Amino acid sequence: MTVSSRAWSVIEHVGAVGYEGLADWSPQQLTDLQHVPYTLNWRAVAALESSLTDLLQEGAAVYARHREVSRMTRVRLEQDLKLTLYPRHPERDSSPTVTAVKVPAEWQWRDLDAQLRARGVVLGGSWSALHGAVFRIGHMGTQAELSLVTGALDQLQAVLHRRV
Repeated sequence: MTVSSRAWSVIEHVGAVGYEGLADWSPQQLTDLQHVPYTLNWRAVAALESSLTDLLQEGAAVYARHREVSRMTRVRLEQDLKLTLYPRHPERDSSPTVTAVKVPAEWQWRDLDAQLRARGVVLGGSWSALHGAVFRIGHMGTQAELSLVTGALDQLQAVLHRRV
């Protein structure tokens, strides 16, 4: 982890301590891993290294791939499936790695989710004020492949059309 001098000033001002807080850590303690009071998540570090290696090998094409898959996902959801994307301005506010979709009025999320899972498709629900109202289709990293997302959208379309 790297913490800038400006960030240390904020950390000291906020004073958050505890498991995820850094206020009780000095820069020296953070560099001496023998004093870390918990087991470091080495698997996450290894996964990060693997992801960065893949990114460096694929280069700028990774950004184009994510843009292409997200564009196809949104076009298909709106035009073919007649679903409403969650952001008011999808072209401006949407992420290239995930698409948020409003649950169709004639469906309960738990029922739609159950039918999709029965077909081997797992989409993300939502929490808090959006619980049951919005679901998410992830298209990031190794999941940002047209064939994978197209297959999931095919199953979503089949479930939705079966109900209508």
